[in-house]
Amino acid sequence: MLNWLYTIRGKLLLALLLASLLPLIIVSVVSFYTARNIIFQMQVDQLKVINETKVDKIAQMINDIDQKIKALQTDSTLLNNFTKLSNNIHDRSSLNYQSARNSLNGVLQVIHRTSKFDDIYLEDLNGHIIYASDTGQAWKYLDKPLPYDQAWIPSKTQFGISYTSVFFNTQKDSYYDFLVKAPIYDDTEKIYGNIIFEVSLLPFYWIVQQTIGLGKSGESILVEKKVDGSLLVLSPLRFDKLSVLRTVLHTKLTERPESYVEFNDYRNKEAIAVWQSMPKMNFSLLTMVSRSEIFEGIAKLKYANAIIGAIATLGLMFIALGLSYSITRPLETLVKTTIGLREKNFNVSIENNLLESKDEIGALASSFQSMISVLRDYYKSLQETNNELKSTQARLVTQEKLASLGALTAGVAHEIKNPLNFIDNFAILSLDLMPYFTSVVEQAKTFLSSDAYAELAENMETLKDNLKMINEQGIRINNIVTRMLSHSRSEAGKIGSYNINELLSEATDLSFHGFKNQNSSFNLAIHKELDPSIPKLTILGDEISRVFINLLNNAFYAVQQKIKKEQPGYSPALWVKTQIVDKMIEIHIRDNGIGIPEIIQSRIFSPFFTTKPTGEGAGLGLSLSRSIVVDEHKGSIVFETMENGFTDFIVTLPLKGPYDKEYEAPEENNAF
Repeated sequence: MLNWLYTIRGKLLLALLLASLLPLIIVSVVSFYTARNIIFQMQVDQLKVINETKVDKIAQMINDIDQKIKALQTDSTLLNNFTKLSNNIHDRSSLNYQSARNSLNGVLQVIHRTSKFDDIYLEDLNGHIIYASDTGQAWKYLDKPLPYDQAWIPSKTQFGISYTSVFFNTQKDSYYDFLVKAPIYDDTEKIYGNIIFEVSLLPFYWIVQQTIGLGKSGESILVEKKVDGSLLVLSPLRFDKLSVLRTVLHTKLTERPESYVEFNDYRNKEAIAVWQSMPKMNFSLLTMVSRSEIFEGIAKLKYANAIIGAIATLGLMFIALGLSYSITRPLETLVKTTIGLREKNFNVSIENNLLESKDEIGALASSFQSMISVLRDYYKSLQETNNELKSTQARLVTQEKLASLGALTAGVAHEIKNPLNFIDNFAILSLDLMPYFTSVVEQAKTFLSSDAYAELAENMETLKDNLKMINEQGIRINNIVTRMLSHSRSEAGKIGSYNINELLSEATDLSFHGFKNQNSSFNLAIHKELDPSIPKLTILGDEISRVFINLLNNAFYAVQQKIKKEQPGYSPALWVKTQIVDKMIEIHIRDNGIGIPEIIQSRIFSPFFTTKPTGEGAGLGLSLSRSIVVDEHKGSIVFETMENGFTDFIVTLPLKGPYDKEYEAPEENNAF
């Protein structure tokens, strides 16, 4: 961001913005705060008037309740019948109780109906209800304490009136009520019991919930101050009708009636409120309106100023941007092109509108485009040469390794073949002498006992069988040595047309016999599934054969290691398979040996990595095989394995490989 300010475009934009925005900001701020203070004070005064009006109405309702209960404290009808009710409460079907109740109904039920109280109760000195004006509910309460566990706000005088806090009355259709209580006494100030009004808050809610003059967000809330100073909501909220006794407003009210408070309301919106307390019931009435609505007028002015300023600013910005864009954009394009060339991306090109420009920048762009074309050709040629050198180097290294291995194999084969010829020749000579020795035995028959002759004849047959077996195995070993010599003498890197099935089958037999000669007890079942429809491939046949032999030797080694574990029911086996899949030939070499542990799977193609003991492997087989398949034949070599289960190496060769005339090498991307 700071670097942008030092550009020509940045300096021009900054100067124009400062010249236009500073005066506009100063005027907007002054007008905003002046109007804000005026509107704010007007709204606070209006809230106070609304709040005081509602408090006066609520206070008048409470005074009416006080007057009614005071009139009944010394009422002669209550005094005359109270004792009768109390004495006969346990026998409510008696004539005395019914007579007293009927007398009281004429007074109390009238007050009950006209005042819209939920109920009127008479309570004896033991705290038990002896009368209820609601006849439908009377049986629940008579001769029992009221089921409301509410604390009373004590009266300041002996015969004064007490109130409870608001509670949720589950006994009477789930209304919100409070209780008013006063003692009943005679002229001698003897107290007989208490009269209790059960007062519903619904009439109070009609007053509190009026929203005239409070706009879209304003409302009045009846609250009770808790011990910690927070406010418990006692009336339904405008935007939450189920808030009574459930919602707490976390704000503190001071004792100054002229003050106001700003806080986040129950909707977590900023609000401004005024209040007035009603000490008789520990109530307060809070009237509030959202801060956003109070400042809605000034906000409109602020938005108007902002829009005008924004339009002016945008106009200047577009002018400055257009001017700077026409100058700096061509230069930025050339800079980006230079960065691309530095990162060896020679596919970049300069836009036509720059090349067609008639000014100095157009001439520079044309020269730059010509330079890019020359560099692209040079780099492509250099890359092709480098790839050829790498491929040649890899093949030379591979051929050198294979030549060394072939020389070693040829030497070993020659050393074996010489003594093998002696064994084979002498076995044939011995077989040729067998008819002579048989005739001698026949001539000696007359001089030998029958048992001696039978034993001698049996031994002669055994000798003949042994000589035949020696001759057969010698021929077999001679064939193996001949194959080894054939592979060792073959010309490294010779390209030809080969039958992949024959190469795989020959490599399987050769590798198996070689491994068995080193481990005479080794044996396994070999399953071949070779697709006869596979055409001949133009490949380096000897190198592909060496790949197969490397993979087969590893497979036999894995099977042998598992045989050593002597697992019950284990049947060693090898599967070789060929098939055509999507213009590619897949060669599978699968064994059920020890598998490849997960911890080394990522390293098995690394040069000189081996799990075999020292002297049994150099760690070059798989690395060399991968180089032959991937680098020289553009194929792939992957594997699937499960530890102590199986390993399946999959060699994939293209039907038309790099040694075919029809081969098309994949396109290379010159962008690095």
